[in-house]
Amino acid sequence: MKITEVRIKLMLGRKDKLRAFCSLTFDDVFVVRDFKVINGDKGAFVAMPSKKASAKCPKCRAKNSVQSSYCSFCGEKLDFNRESPQKPEELYVDIAHPIKPFFRKHIQDVVLDAYNQEVEKSKLPGYSMERTEGADEEFTDV
Repeated sequence: MKITEVRIKLMLGRKDKLRAFCSLTFDDVFVVRDFKVINGDKGAFVAMPSKKASAKCPKCRAKNSVQSSYCSFCGEKLDFNRESPQKPEELYVDIAHPIKPFFRKHIQDVVLDAYNQEVEKSKLPGYSMERTEGADEEFTDV
């Protein structure tokens, strides 16, 4: 499986640790969006696409964010293990991730290389980010 395209969207001017979003295309036929470049304590790293963790309401079984106090469907008061404060890493779960460490490293190397190139481009006069194609396009069988 080859990474055939990397698209970087810099998050310029932010005060938090998020530096960029990234989309990867594999073998020119499959795209995974929402990789994140994060400025960590030991330097930049790539975070996998994730979503907020959810749990089911005990009354109606509807899914709710684990941070919710009340069910968004039936209004039941929720208590998702609120004895201890939730750690940030428990609030989100990966929706796509490599299984083998070598592929995680490969993704990180490719994304950080593209990120660094985009940062250098952003320093040039007249820099503007390109619109990511395909975001609004429908899938069509070719």
